[in-house]
Amino acid sequence: TQAMPDYFLKDFRYASVKAGKREMEVVSTDAALHLEKQVANGSQVTAYFYDQAGRRSTLVGDRGVFDIGKRHLRVESNVKSFSPDGFTLLGSEADYFLDRRFLLANAPVEGFTETKDVRIWAHKAESLVETNTANFSGDVRTEHKAARQPLLKVRGDRATLDRTEKLITYFEHVRMNQEKLLMTSGEAQLNYGEVGATKGSLRYLVATKDVTIHETQDRYSQSQMAEFYSDTNSIVLTGFPSVIEGR
Repeated sequence: TQAMPDYFLKDFRYASVKAGKREMEVVSTDAALHLEKQVANGSQVTAYFYDQAGRRSTLVGDRGVFDIGKRHLRVESNVKSFSPDGFTLLGSEADYFLDRRFLLANAPVEGFTETKDVRIWAHKAESLVETNTANFSGDVRTEHKAARQPLLKVRGDRATLDRTEKLITYFEHVRMNQEKLLMTSGEAQLNYGEVGATKGSLRYLVATKDVTIHETQDRYSQSQMAEFYSDTNSIVLTGFPSVIEGR
């Protein structure tokens, strides 16, 4: 049996301040507060996390358990997190560890950038609030929409999304589809920044480690690296490249 709470509160609010700076705020429509355990169970939870620069991230969920002593918040059901740069992550559960400023979603997630030009799905995600970088694992899938380019789909076992550099790096069993083009490799890096970079031609995708590209059923190439250029619609192969067509 679950112990009765010491207090049942409406419009629960909690704030943590360290060295004069806000660290965290938790708000819920109600809360069952257990004083001895220093635990609060709430519903319709909204939490705000602040990095060293004072930028605020938001985490919401239908239910939440906040361990005040361990400085750990867990939210469940209809979970959404919003980063200062506009990146949104959706899922069914998430944990936030205040001392490490670390967010962990240990269940299937879906994320998208502010402009929704990049969407990502995975079995697990984790991120540090201090950075614009998130790590995804477990059948990671992405879709990228760019002007005048066909929809680009990439998947891999793991991926790192760097939103500052606008780069996604894929690891292990990478597979890319774009129209009739199919590529497999060990690693790949997608640049989803603006087309028209000032430093020469823009490589929007670089694949490495045993790269195979199928253009048609009987025509394909093999190499150790493949660089895809958007402005010239070309692919540069390096590392013992070979092209096979029919026999």
